[in-house]
Amino acid sequence: MDWVLYSFLLAIDRQVFAMKASGAIALVTLLVGLIVIPQSGFVSLPYIQIGVEFSLFVVQLSYLKKIEYTIFSVSYLLKPTIASIVMGIVLVVLGKLTLFVIIPIGAALYLLTLYTIKGFGEQEVELIKGTLLRLSAGKSRDRD
Repeated sequence: MDWVLYSFLLAIDRQVFAMKASGAIALVTLLVGLIVIPQSGFVSLPYIQIGVEFSLFVVQLSYLKKIEYTIFSVSYLLKPTIASIVMGIVLVVLGKLTLFVIIPIGAALYLLTLYTIKGFGEQEVELIKGTLLRLSAGKSRDRD
């Protein structure tokens, strides 16, 4: 999510802030890594990365609000968060399966949950329908 805000900052000519924020977060990441990794091992890296991405997102969002760009509301995160939680719970239950099985199940469940709770706009629904139609048309040509 922070990549979207980073791109927006670049588009509105705020490259200096974007670079300073990224540099500061990179320095904090390095310091946290030097402290945490020797104690808990490399298994802590994903948690550090999630924390870094979230921190950068909050910094960029705060800056955009400060300069009075209200392009983003926290309510936009509600439906993707619900879909992520549902997907996470199911994936934890299915944790013994291989990655080749879990990844497609997780992606499908995430999309299905978002669709069910109306997390997609009209454009996204049309894009998904078009993609599914093209995929099904490709499969029918393969059979011929």
